[in-house]
Amino acid sequence: MYKCARIIATCFLPKKVVKKTLLTGDPLGFFYHSQNFTTTIDIINLLKYNIKIEENIDPGLKRDLIIVNSDVGNSQGNNFLNSLNEKEINKGKIIIYHRNNSGLSFGAFSDAFKKYRNHYDYFIFTEDDLSIIKENYFKYSTE
Repeated sequence: MYKCARIIATCFLPKKVVKKTLLTGDPLGFFYHSQNFTTTIDIINLLKYNIKIEENIDPGLKRDLIIVNSDVGNSQGNNFLNSLNEKEINKGKIIIYHRNNSGLSFGAFSDAFKKYRNHYDYFIFTEDDLSIIKENYFKYSTE
């Protein structure tokens, strides 16, 4: 059976409100997406929301949820994440990985992949403000 991981990039830097998704980057893409998470509590609640979804849907395969924190020294956020480490969820567990804050989400994805690539067969990479609500989502992604 496959070993799967969903990697979620997060950071507890105050975010500014972005009302409209914009094109940015090279190559150009819709990477500067709309958001309204401006405080540590907003980000904690966002992560709680994603975890609740993961606990209540069937991903179709066993998978771990790896939350990658681009650490900015936010003790409230870091303590919250640390309280989740190794917590059992539906068909897996939560793993918390703290890293230096560089490279934004793509840096978090890259660092996590390098760290865990020999532990899992399949990965899904998402930011903390993207939720997957489809039953069997991991099973579908491996077919």
